[in-house]
Amino acid sequence: MIKLVISLFALLILASPAWAHGTEKVLNQDSGNYTLSLSYDPFELVLGEGVPLGFNISPKNGTSAVDYSNAYVKITPPKGEDFIFAAPISKAEFGVTSVLFKFPGSGDYKISASFRRGTDAIAETDFVLNVPAPKTPASNGPGIPFNKEALMIGLGGLILGYGLSLVIKKK
Repeated sequence: MIKLVISLFALLILASPAWAHGTEKVLNQDSGNYTLSLSYDPFELVLGEGVPLGFNISPKNGTSAVDYSNAYVKITPPKGEDFIFAAPISKAEFGVTSVLFKFPGSGDYKISASFRRGTDAIAETDFVLNVPAPKTPASNGPGIPFNKEALMIGLGGLILGYGLSLVIKKK
């Protein structure tokens, strides 16, 4: 029985990284001989909160990494007004080149990405990212938000408690 409890506990611990990072969405656009990617977590796409936006470039044949120094990123709001963000983002030493951005309103934002080696552009493209309007709680319900992490922790605690109670009863 102790092996069962330890196994269940280990399963909960090992599965938690999958719950934390399993929702990433990737938008791909071809530009010349390259594929440019924008990655984000749609569940983190909430007005007024920072959203990590990841930028990547790879050759279409996928044989090797692309040597670039920075990605110049420009974000334009839905109404096509002047840009609200523009900056070169240095290539990450490891992982994905990214920026944390807080969207001020809902709608379709144009995100332009230009990968550069020094001042020379290697490849560039535009992505359209839809930022949803805030959800309002249903008028006929209590309006309690669903939190999957709290649910998983609660279920894990119930399973662990049940297993421990069986162990204690046997003694």
